[in-house]
Amino acid sequence: MIKLFFNEYNLKARCIPVVIACFPILALLTSFLDLNKFLIANSIVISIFTIVIMFLLSLYTRSKGRQLEKDLVKDWGGLPTTRFLRHRDKTIDKIEKQKIYQKIEDNLTDKIPTEDEEKSNPEEADKQYNIIVNTLRMKTRDEEYCILLYENILYGFFRNSLALKKISLFISISIIIGLLIILCQNNPYHFYDFKNFVSYVFTVKLSLILKFILTIMIFFYWVFVVTKKNVKKYADRYALALINTVYQIW
Repeated sequence: MIKLFFNEYNLKARCIPVVIACFPILALLTSFLDLNKFLIANSIVISIFTIVIMFLLSLYTRSKGRQLEKDLVKDWGGLPTTRFLRHRDKTIDKIEKQKIYQKIEDNLTDKIPTEDEEKSNPEEADKQYNIIVNTLRMKTRDEEYCILLYENILYGFFRNSLALKKISLFISISIIIGLLIILCQNNPYHFYDFKNFVSYVFTVKLSLILKFILTIMIFFYWVFVVTKKNVKKYADRYALALINTVYQIW
């Protein structure tokens, strides 16, 4: 279990979104902790606590990400890998697609549905495409397919991040408000006393200001970077990379 938790996909695609989401909270907590006292004991406790929390939250993220994926796939009209293999889809050039079809039929017992079969029974055709895609996934688990793993991690990262978006925005907004309240309550000067206020900010409370700015940046990251559009972009990239492995496998 521990070995599975520390694999590359889990750490990058599931844990990093959790770290980014929780970072504002951790930044705020460090403002109230004297980490110099009982350094070794604190380090051990914090490390164990972090690993346990990361493990639990990664399981939650995985569950939420898969749940979100079902809704996204409906919006997309099917998994990208399935869509791209359809005769009616124009993402892959027709001539290139015929080469891919030939590679699959020459090396697998599964047959590509004909264009007429796809038109008459699209659901059955999709089932056949899904079987082929699953076979490709099973054949590309080795380390030599590192580019495919990279694309899969990127897709998983953005999918899981999108699943955490609402709670992450809530955390960021709450911390921004909290930091503003702390700054205002501890400010001994009036805001119009600009010179003294600036001196106060850049001496006594500089760390809070930096955390405030960083939290705002994280907030904008969740708003403008973690989007359905980006999830689809990386899902499509992974799908194309997986389909193109037919040239590497055979």
